[in-house]
Amino acid sequence: MRRSAAALLLMVFVPGCGAARRGIWLVAPRQSEAERLAGEADNLARDNSPREARDVYLRVLHDFPDDPAAPRALYGLGRLRVDPKSSLRDYAAARLDFGRLVARYPTSAWAPEARAWHAALSELLKHEADAERTRGDLEQLKELDKEMEER
Repeated sequence: MRRSAAALLLMVFVPGCGAARRGIWLVAPRQSEAERLAGEADNLARDNSPREARDVYLRVLHDFPDDPAAPRALYGLGRLRVDPKSSLRDYAAARLDFGRLVARYPTSAWAPEARAWHAALSELLKHEADAERTRGDLEQLKELDKEMEER
């Protein structure tokens, strides 16, 4: 019995000792408070609680602007604002969020997608502005046409 216990202990500790001699420690990284909050906000967004998710994302950005979770929070905030089902949908604000992410955290894992969202939203907003100008021009033409008919 003692031999099997000793053998079991050796099997458990010997591989760990070899890793320790090579400078490798098998310790799970501790999650930062910002990372925990960003995960909570992601869950709130997924559970259709966009306002609560927004508030938690904003807290991460305010309290932990230099934490690696900050770009994740900014990306999540932008996604809340482009979600067609969200009560927070605001393409102009989302464009600003994605632009801030690219400017402040250009090497983050979220930057390439944020750059694509920023470009797509820029085009969308430009076309919406063009359409609004065209509608205004059309209304003016209708008024001019009406005046011409009255003469």
